[in-house]
Amino acid sequence: MKLYYSHDEETYGTEQEDTDLNMMGNLGINVDNPNSPDVQERIRILKECGRESEIPAFIDSLIDRCDGVIFRDLDDGTRPAQVTADIAKSQTDNKPVLQLPTLVEAPADPA
Repeated sequence: MKLYYSHDEETYGTEQEDTDLNMMGNLGINVDNPNSPDVQERIRILKECGRESEIPAFIDSLIDRCDGVIFRDLDDGTRPAQVTADIAKSQTDNKPVLQLPTLVEAPADPA
């Protein structure tokens, strides 16, 4: 199964992103990450050429080649606009949408 990993740019390159990608890989999920170098290069080129308006269609094309979307909200529980758009695209195409859980710190060992 190939899933598009929808998450806010604020979390690109963070420990959270690494944790999510490792966890999905351990579960055997093939992930299409918008923060991958090839995707980021394409977005950079579109911006430099003044074709920013084409970025949403490019992202939609990434979702089209996946079996669904897996997403993460921000730590405060808010959902970024791009994540909402990615979810809507997947739902419109009748593809599954999975939400990554909010991770909490384990309680301190009372020993």
